[in-house]
Amino acid sequence: MKKRSLKIITVLITVFTASILTAICGVTAYAYYNIDFAADEELFAAARSGNVTKFYYDRDGMGLDDIAKYQAAEYEYVSGAAEHREWYAFSEIPEDLKNAFIATEDRKFYKHNGVDLKRTIAAVVGYITGTGDGFGASTITQQVIKNISGDNERTARRKLNEIVRAFHLEYSHSKEEIFEVYMNVAPMGEGVAGVGLAAERYFGKEPSDLSLAECATLVGITNAPGRYNPYSNLDACIKKRNIVLGSLLECGYITENEYSGATKEPINLAERTRNSSRVYSWFVETVCDELIADLMREYSYSYDAARILVFNGGLSVYTTLDPEVQSILEERFENGDILPPEVEDGLEISMVVTNKHADLCGIIGAQGEKRANRLLNYATTPHPPASALKPLALYAPLINSRSVTWSSMLDDSPVEIYEHEDGSITEYPHNSPDVYSGEISLSDALAHSKNTIAVRLYKMLGAERIYKNLTENYGFDTIIKSKVTPTGATVTDLAVSPLALGQLSYGVTLRKLTEAYTAFSAEGELYRARGYVLCFDSQGKTLISKEKQSNRVFSRECAQVMNQMLSRVVEVGTASKITLDAIIDTAGKTGTSAGSKDKIFVGYTPYYTAGIWCGYPDKSRSFAKSTHLELWDNVMKEIHELKLRSLESPDTFATDRVVRLAYCKDSGLRFSPDCADFESSTLEYGFFIKGTEPQGICKHSEYQPLSVTKNFNGYCFTFDICYDKIKEKRRRAL
Repeated sequence: MKKRSLKIITVLITVFTASILTAICGVTAYAYYNIDFAADEELFAAARSGNVTKFYYDRDGMGLDDIAKYQAAEYEYVSGAAEHREWYAFSEIPEDLKNAFIATEDRKFYKHNGVDLKRTIAAVVGYITGTGDGFGASTITQQVIKNISGDNERTARRKLNEIVRAFHLEYSHSKEEIFEVYMNVAPMGEGVAGVGLAAERYFGKEPSDLSLAECATLVGITNAPGRYNPYSNLDACIKKRNIVLGSLLECGYITENEYSGATKEPINLAERTRNSSRVYSWFVETVCDELIADLMREYSYSYDAARILVFNGGLSVYTTLDPEVQSILEERFENGDILPPEVEDGLEISMVVTNKHADLCGIIGAQGEKRANRLLNYATTPHPPASALKPLALYAPLINSRSVTWSSMLDDSPVEIYEHEDGSITEYPHNSPDVYSGEISLSDALAHSKNTIAVRLYKMLGAERIYKNLTENYGFDTIIKSKVTPTGATVTDLAVSPLALGQLSYGVTLRKLTEAYTAFSAEGELYRARGYVLCFDSQGKTLISKEKQSNRVFSRECAQVMNQMLSRVVEVGTASKITLDAIIDTAGKTGTSAGSKDKIFVGYTPYYTAGIWCGYPDKSRSFAKSTHLELWDNVMKEIHELKLRSLESPDTFATDRVVRLAYCKDSGLRFSPDCADFESSTLEYGFFIKGTEPQGICKHSEYQPLSVTKNFNGYCFTFDICYDKIKEKRRRAL
């Protein structure tokens, strides 16, 4: 009876084990045939090649949409093989550093085939029983897979994929190759990856010059870069270093004397800001960031893996660069005299120039000579767009839906007035300057950036509609619908101040804002922004292709009306200091954040769109001058003088799809003899989408304003004798 029971148990165990093994084999086979091993191979080949990545521009400027016509001229190259390299061969890394990794991370590295089965089984049992810590037990080979794929999901599926890929990697590459990649992509804190950059960043040395203690320090940092960062947690870093040294002693890599000496060695850190001696241009760095983001999205690479491919992969990148534009920007911004002498130190300026198809022509991230890499780029850092958001968020959508027109009369007075218990009064919003004009036309409201009108337009559209337009049509992904901060407060941009006045919680980048404005000169088509059009790998295979793509965000008719309205901003409005309009049609919009801490202007012509930002990075001080407008004007005049030399006559903003009509600026109605006979003619011309022209004929005697102003709590208003009655008549007439 006992023998029979034992036999049954043996059969059950055998069947169960066979079932488990069959299931594992089945899942493994499924995973094997559904994994793209080519991605791993691409990174290995790129990382170990040591080839430079070259950036090209089109010499003739004609081939951006047809690579066959692209007359490639080399502009710049980037490489990990600069003085402080990003990649080091296995033979160049000291034995102490290699041994420290083996002793602490994977002592059986040279014995297993990519997976430590004993540790893996123990980890699986611990996971099933709940006694283990997730999916640990990763070998160096598995960590390479995780680092280059960027897949950190804590699931059984991801772990199984990692195991299969580790076996494949061990089959395809030698131990030295795998270990070399590991040491060059391991996260090391301070925004760097790999032992080469880490040695330079923390100790100002080449890896070969590191002491035993310094090698152990770097290995300790990889375990938890934030926790063991020597700059911020020196004591924890030293404790971890000594643990690593203990592991080296335990494995027999060092002697007792070496261990004792290394544990007593102080950590002598280099200055925290150290950079490569090869300095890349703002344009190339911007395109590198764009390319890295595209590789992460297209191939699911981690950031560090994509960066390795860009800087070591021998890629060929065909950019949208206009070298003359970039040269003009660099000459202007590298000159330390671009700012007035009375300006306090620390004021920054950045500028972006694109063509009307949102292709990046030139970019400057900060003023002054660029002396280092990876500096903060103020053109790609979010800032409050302020009133520069109004044309995109408010005016264009309402004109496009025919809800308002050029001559629509709106009330320029505070929308909300609060009377407090102490008798004081608060009005909202404030204009800048604090002048209010009663009823004015929509065109005048935009030209003079009336906040009161912006709030009224906001109420017509509603927050949800504005938010949807800005996020879906323009890709403004920094606008917050609802977010809970670490302090428990809820942040939202679905409110008047952010969406009507552009005081966004986190702002929007100058590059993104500039690209959005290209929809005006492109007559309602918003093109996908590009800094490059094609990227080939070292073998000539296409990695990324960015063909011209666009979506219509408003009608051509709306664009033509907006072009003329935004031209008035330059002619008579808040950007009247601009003089480029004497050479070529020019339009745009200013923006000043609360307290004048940010100054923005985005302007455009039929050929280029350019945005400029000026301010103090810490937002601690205001800046009242219009230096940014003067600089924008000087740069764009120089760019257009070069452009116009090759043209018989400049292009203009088209008006073939709209109607130009005379109207009375006091009433918004069609101009009449009564208006002409008035002592101060109120004749103005506006542009209207067909079918939206003002229908009523103005009888100016009903609308004659007095030359009398009334003061209301310190603010200036112009009133008619029968202001309320006339306002009601206008509403009925319209």
